[in-house]
Amino acid sequence: MSIAGIESEMKWVRKSLRALRDEVIELDNRDIIEAFEDLESSLDNLFNECEETISDVQSL
Repeated sequence: MSIAGIESEMKWVRKSLRALRDEVIELDNRDIIEAFEDLESSLDNLFNECEETISDVQSL
């Protein structure tokens, strides 16, 4: 997969994550909301690592 393809997939996941966040918040279940926030934080960290790797690869 190309770098552009990876970036496109990351944008799709972020968009889907925002939509899912809206649905989770409507559940009004604190345990589910906290679990989702943990998932969201982990994905943010993963995306940051991916972006750093992409930047490193592009600078080669």
